[in-house]
Amino acid sequence: MSDETQPNHIIGVAVRQGDLVICLPKPNRHHDCIQYAVEVLGLKPPIGAPARDQGIYPADGTCESTT
Repeated sequence: MSDETQPNHIIGVAVRQGDLVICLPKPNRHHDCIQYAVEVLGLKPPIGAPARDQGIYPADGTCESTT
């Protein structure tokens, strides 16, 4: 079964900073979310720390922690 036919296949990664969640599609990685948060949104590191603030998001739009 391909990813496209599975209802909750992973479509991207996410990091959380307070109430803000930065989600980017595949093939991005968590460090790409952090870089986006710093360079585009102007947030100050650390972002996505601790590890529970890093996760994935499936096609249904829910975010899940990777820890």
